[in-house]
Amino acid sequence: MQGTAAYREPSRRRAAGTSAAQQDAGAAAAWFPALTTMAGLQANWDFLSDFQQRGTLALDALRAQAAQSPWGVASNGHILDEPRLRSMEKMYLPD
Repeated sequence: MQGTAAYREPSRRRAAGTSAAQQDAGAAAAWFPALTTMAGLQANWDFLSDFQQRGTLALDALRAQAAQSPWGVASNGHILDEPRLRSMEKMYLPD
């Protein structure tokens, strides 16, 4: 699974400074079309490589790392606001 450095780089383009620097330059918005894809792909690559080497110890380490996150453990229910979705389903979907 090893590749050349060109294939392993998530992007050759670099971000154009901080948000403050962009605003100071007159930008009203910044567009990063692959932002979450790039971050998610790298996180998955790192985890799967670790899992291949260490097995379920990698899963234990991932869970421990997530538990220490200042933003909490990611979950579909939290990200999608599951209580709000359930409320909308109750209002708009027939029994």
